[in-house]
Amino acid sequence: MTDPSVPETMTAWRQPAYGGPETVQSARVPVPEPGAGEVLVRVRATALHAGDVHIMRGEPLLVRAFFGLRGPKIATRGMDVAGTVAAIGPGVDAPAVGDEVVGELPGGGLAEYAIAPAGRVVARPAAIDAVAAAALPVSAGTAWQALDLAGGRVGAGRRVLVVGASGGVGTYTVQLAALRGAEVWAICGARNERLVADLGAARTFDYVRVDAGASPAELPAASFDAVIDIVGRAPLRALRRLVTPGGSVILVSGEGGRVLGPLGRMLRAGLLSLTPGPRLKPLAATAKPDITRQLLALVVEGRLRPVIERTYALADARARRRGAHGRQGRRHGRVSGRATGVMSHFSSLSARYSGRKWDISFRDVPLCGDSARHTERKWDMDAGGGDRARNARGERMPVACSCRPFLAVPREPESKGRRTSGQRPPHLYKEQRCRRTPFPPQRKPPTRRPRASSAPRSTADT
Repeated sequence: MTDPSVPETMTAWRQPAYGGPETVQSARVPVPEPGAGEVLVRVRATALHAGDVHIMRGEPLLVRAFFGLRGPKIATRGMDVAGTVAAIGPGVDAPAVGDEVVGELPGGGLAEYAIAPAGRVVARPAAIDAVAAAALPVSAGTAWQALDLAGGRVGAGRRVLVVGASGGVGTYTVQLAALRGAEVWAICGARNERLVADLGAARTFDYVRVDAGASPAELPAASFDAVIDIVGRAPLRALRRLVTPGGSVILVSGEGGRVLGPLGRMLRAGLLSLTPGPRLKPLAATAKPDITRQLLALVVEGRLRPVIERTYALADARARRRGAHGRQGRRHGRVSGRATGVMSHFSSLSARYSGRKWDISFRDVPLCGDSARHTERKWDMDAGGGDRARNARGERMPVACSCRPFLAVPREPESKGRRTSGQRPPHLYKEQRCRRTPFPPQRKPPTRRPRASSAPRSTADT
């Protein structure tokens, strides 16, 4: 059965090959027909998350084995979708044409119509806006499953630490843990601390000042029943030290190499769990419509609030892709679109040596290239020692950006000679997986050899 108002063609943002947002192009394509066990959904809203970005870029390379070797098998991104059923395929009894639904799709949300397995969509209550509903399935479902994986360690009388609490998964993790009665401590960006506190966190910490793996004063050892690590950069042994005996560390995601991604970290977590101490549990979240249904009920009751930073029209999908590509530490909530800030990476950096310090200044340039959004920062960094960059106030600098270069403290060169003010700092950059704006390699300053003395030798020397 098909709604007679369904057109023959539709607008879809398609991606023929792996790459950045520039590879996503608008096209007129035929409206797909649902097969057995499928429904055609007229998209009202869709939301993007980190998984869409990984598939878009095909990184880590391991994802290409599952989503296509040379290009994505499903050329249109967008997994979280809320919309209206426009047609049903053979063997589908529910939902019916005209029903409002929401669910997690294999992809296709950045289009006017999308195909969804009938078993993955659930009814959307009339009290919930389509935009808010579209922000639930993947992010909120992942947060729910992470807390379930922690078992009885998240509940009344328990203390939970959420690392990366201001992103899509983090905002839901804080709320759901608080709803279960746990005392929630959260690490997030400074500008999002008030938001995270309003969501239910008892204490919040700026990730620039407090490191989950190296801040014993603020985060004492063995003080948490569970740690939910969403960022995936803290050392595994340091996370274990934060957990009480019998507790667990839940690894929601993680960074890694360009080939295996977080798989290496997960394997190390499995081996480390074989030793005595708290367990490290990697999470493999899957689509679970029953959880989506319970999340919708919590939103209707007013106990759960989707946090949406901004919405875009379908015509602005490319800008929306850039917004979703931003750093989680700087962005809060989800990026959503109807009928369907911009984060930045280090673009330029200059340095000047004076005395024992480098005066470092760099610009954050948004991925869209909008010069009006440029901001400048200046840091004073010690020229020697240390493995983390710190500013003039002794605060740890944020060292990761969306394209994952790292800004490292300059090390002393091999030469012991005095450096001039015009000399460039050695080992300033450490580049990782940055193809859009690769940093130029930094050369070590030449080693200065001591000059031979010009004084005449004495007769005794001869």
